[in-house]
Amino acid sequence: ATLDPGQDEAVAKVQLQAQELKAEHGGSTYAQYAALVLAKLAVEQGNLDQAEAELRWVLSQKPQAEIERVVTARLARVLGEQQRYDDAVALLSVPAEDAFFVYFQEIKGDILRAAGQAEAAREAYQAALDQAGAEGQGAPLLRIKLADLATASQ
Repeated sequence: ATLDPGQDEAVAKVQLQAQELKAEHGGSTYAQYAALVLAKLAVEQGNLDQAEAELRWVLSQKPQAEIERVVTARLARVLGEQQRYDDAVALLSVPAEDAFFVYFQEIKGDILRAAGQAEAAREAYQAALDQAGAEGQGAPLLRIKLADLATASQ
């Protein structure tokens, strides 16, 4: 699906401004956000290599912990889309006490399922569901994913 010329122009303008922000203020949080925008646009355009490069650039800037976790999750998803499953899963290892544990385990389950590793995916989803329950969170989407995985393996 191609964009109309007006959208193409708008996207090009955003890309240029984001590149300028990175070049002129490379160490700033704003530049990191600009790179995240560039990564999102690259994914939308099907350019996963460029998305990976932008996300790795953000990580190289030593962002704040919360930004680092979000970028890591996005990078894992990009690597999963590139079918680099082992690399993607390796990024998602955090202790259960980590605030992103549930989110990372869910992504890990998604990637493992895409890799055809149903049992490992089930274990990741279950770990996420168990931790979510321990934290008093409802997790209906995780329950649906687990049920769907069980149905698919029958």
